[in-house]
Amino acid sequence: MILEPALPFEINHNWNRTRSVYTKIISQYQQGFFANTTQSLPDYHAVGADLGQYGRLSISNDLTQGTEWYIWSGEFLEMTLPFAQPLKQQIQQAGLKFCNFAYFQHQTSIKQHVDKKAPEEQNDPSDPQANQCNLNFVISCDDHDSKSYWQDHDDTHVYPSHAGQAWLLDSSRPHWVDNSGLREIFQIRFHDNYHTVHKYFQNQPISFTC
Repeated sequence: MILEPALPFEINHNWNRTRSVYTKIISQYQQGFFANTTQSLPDYHAVGADLGQYGRLSISNDLTQGTEWYIWSGEFLEMTLPFAQPLKQQIQQAGLKFCNFAYFQHQTSIKQHVDKKAPEEQNDPSDPQANQCNLNFVISCDDHDSKSYWQDHDDTHVYPSHAGQAWLLDSSRPHWVDNSGLREIFQIRFHDNYHTVHKYFQNQPISFTC
């Protein structure tokens, strides 16, 4: 098992506005204000909801022990994050294939799974889910023993969920989270090879205070 070191990635930010909007969006979704726009994907069991000006939700309960797991993305999320535009610009100028920013909370473990690309995002017919990875910045985590894992071809990589630290995982490979208690994540999704993105962040420290 390989213990992953944290990346030199730091964001000092008051997340309360993001939390507030996230909570309101979920409440409105549960009240039926927004309809699902995509059906459950095979062996993934997630649906999507178009929130209009508020962006998009991905909703799953199969991976989180029957508890709804809401992942929020879109321009309105970025409006709550003063660092979003300069960070996105920096990533794109480096030639990395930025996909989106996302924010989510969950209270349970997350089952082993592989992230699914939409058909229009797939660029390798032999491996439709290839060339994608996620940077997970831990905003907060109540479980001091919470850990995330991803399975490479020969090894299992693991990293702890320590608040204020960030790690990269290859989301085209099986990955999962052992967790009990509130865990809050800011995520950057890339449609790039894991090693390309990891090398960039190792050599390019990121720090925002806002």
